[in-house]
Amino acid sequence: MKPLIAWLLVVVPAPALAAKHSVCLLELSDSTSQMPLGQAIKAFEGAASHSFTVISNRKVALVASGLRLPRTQWLTAASVVLLSKRLRCDVPLSGRFSTGLGAHILTLTAYHPAGHERGEVHSAVGKTRVSVEQAGELVSALLTLLEGSPAPATEPTDQPALVAPPQAAAPESSSPDNDVWAAATSGFDDAAKPSGDASVGSEGTPQGVVASVSESLRLQTALEFGGRVVFQHFGFFETPDTTHLGGRDNVEAALRVKAVHPRATAYASVLARADFVDSSRNRFDPEEAWVELTFPSVSVKVGRLLESWGATTLYNPTDVLNPVDLRDPLSPEKVGTLMAKVSASVGPVTLEAYYLPVPETHRLPTLTGIEPNGTLASNSRWLRGSIDVPGSVPVTFHVSPFVPPTPGLSNSQFAVRGELSVGGADLGLGYATVMDHLPSPRLEAVAEPGLPLGANVYVDWSYKRLHVIALDAERAFGKFRVAAEAAAFLTADGRATNPRIADPYFIVNGGFDYQTSQFFDDQRLHFFVEFSAARALRGALNTDGVDLLRTPFPLSVLGRVSWEIGPDLRVEVNAITSVERLDVLIAPRVEYSFFDRVKARIGVDLLAGDSAGYFGRFSNNSRFIATMEARF
Repeated sequence: MKPLIAWLLVVVPAPALAAKHSVCLLELSDSTSQMPLGQAIKAFEGAASHSFTVISNRKVALVASGLRLPRTQWLTAASVVLLSKRLRCDVPLSGRFSTGLGAHILTLTAYHPAGHERGEVHSAVGKTRVSVEQAGELVSALLTLLEGSPAPATEPTDQPALVAPPQAAAPESSSPDNDVWAAATSGFDDAAKPSGDASVGSEGTPQGVVASVSESLRLQTALEFGGRVVFQHFGFFETPDTTHLGGRDNVEAALRVKAVHPRATAYASVLARADFVDSSRNRFDPEEAWVELTFPSVSVKVGRLLESWGATTLYNPTDVLNPVDLRDPLSPEKVGTLMAKVSASVGPVTLEAYYLPVPETHRLPTLTGIEPNGTLASNSRWLRGSIDVPGSVPVTFHVSPFVPPTPGLSNSQFAVRGELSVGGADLGLGYATVMDHLPSPRLEAVAEPGLPLGANVYVDWSYKRLHVIALDAERAFGKFRVAAEAAAFLTADGRATNPRIADPYFIVNGGFDYQTSQFFDDQRLHFFVEFSAARALRGALNTDGVDLLRTPFPLSVLGRVSWEIGPDLRVEVNAITSVERLDVLIAPRVEYSFFDRVKARIGVDLLAGDSAGYFGRFSNNSRFIATMEARF
């Protein structure tokens, strides 16, 4: 169970609706640990700007603290009854973000003031940000749900009516009404009074103030735990040779803890993984660990973070801050990195600044050596490539391991980003100066003395400074959304004269997605289509060795079709194909949820094409996948 961010929304629907409801959003949780909850709340405020009155978090916290309700208990049946009555709320709500098959799902669950669940609505948001249009779509679906499930004709006399008369609506004012204020402060008088202990003063004394503050901190601070256990198997259709690993079997467990206070949040998630085939993928380290302080319009976040840039869903070339584990390029794994982030909101503008003191690199398949003819040697099935070997003299290669740059002032990294929301569109512009996550080779040849002639070639790796300019934009038109992003990568070889350093290049990616309305009562389809192109700004793209990972889709179309069948079953097909040559990936998946906490997934990755493409060179790596995941 993730921590809670409590907000209250009192809805005043359009005049055409038969009834007027007050709706309380008591919980907003995030099982992905990546969704900016403050940004999501702003999106809800924007969606509610014409029909809703927003009551501050402080008023909700005051009522809850007056009732002596910790945040972890706000959604229990008894607490829902008490909060609904004090806040005069007809329909309490909870909101949660979750991940399914690569998509982020936002779900709103409606409760009855008597404490039981009435129903829920959900939408796939596609990325770790929520637009006003997406929030508005959920609000519309919620109102439709309320219209379709009218309240019982009679209510218990000690509960508020589901359809409140106009005079029952909570007035918006600069201070709580007497009833709310009395409820909010009723618990502190007793806490401040002495009870046989001379060191505890009466209310108004320093001791009484300290007691009140301590009680307030206890009531408003939530400490929650959660985690997951995952069993995963990858098996290849073709039997591997003796030089390459033959699949993957791993088990992983993660434990997370989060402490939330209205002005501060602390979070940590530790991952332990054992891979029984590829020991290089074993992990025991923090996925994320950070502390965030929140002030009016400004927040400061420091620690090991996962950050997301970009607007598109299937491919994000502008997402450049975090390194990625690419030892399995079809299942990349984003890695948290040390940074400090400051965010400020001024009207429709959000500004972000980042400082990354420690350079970290992509995690790549292990390079075990280079054959005399220049072919790269590895026990990984995902490493292909070669280097040029001039002349006919026998060559012996000596390869150094990948070592990231050392921390220091000269290797410090910085980034800034601004986002503007205007006319229903979100526009983003960012700049980052970072150490390249991919290495550039350095070769030094030393001739062997005497006969026969020969040479030793020493291969070392360097990580150069990289400058990135990133732009992104998105706009929703009801259930139809368009998004695009572009990034220019200014490498250290600005004049394209050094063959060992990647030439400057840019990537453009854009497309649309469309989500249908529900059909057959509980089914929904979601379509994604994106087009990606990469070109050199000077020189040419290098599509060999590790540089292939810079521009894997030089001219390609990406697509996804997701079919939700009820709340538990999800079928999805992802596909990528090159426009220039035969180069195809088709990846169907089926996911089923048991008891809302256990998920089983099966799927296949089918690769085909010619050896000049990205997928064609790995066509013998087509595989099947089975995963069982339990969350708690």
